[in-house]
Amino acid sequence: MNSRTMRLAVGLGGLLATAGLGLGIVQGAFAQSDQPARQTGEQAAPAPAIPMEQVLTQLKAEGYGEVYEIEREHGKYEVKAKNRDGRTVELSLDASTGKTLETEEEDDD
Repeated sequence: MNSRTMRLAVGLGGLLATAGLGLGIVQGAFAQSDQPARQTGEQAAPAPAIPMEQVLTQLKAEGYGEVYEIEREHGKYEVKAKNRDGRTVELSLDASTGKTLETEEEDDD
């Protein structure tokens, strides 16, 4: 690629990026105007939960073994599983991100 072609490619890329940014701003303005006005004190809808299969895949990648129980309620996944040391733990995960919020080790009797 010669220098003229490179300048043209970079110039065209910058033009397209600028046009895309402008279009995004215009679309955002229209999208906001279509939304009903929010009443004072009204809470936003919770973010959608990630699929349970994704939570299980994430737990496996983090080294958890057998999962005994998993349920979703109040914006969290509550999980009972074996950790890397073979101990039973209860985990609380954010249902929209999968981020671990709390881990509690149970007594294995």
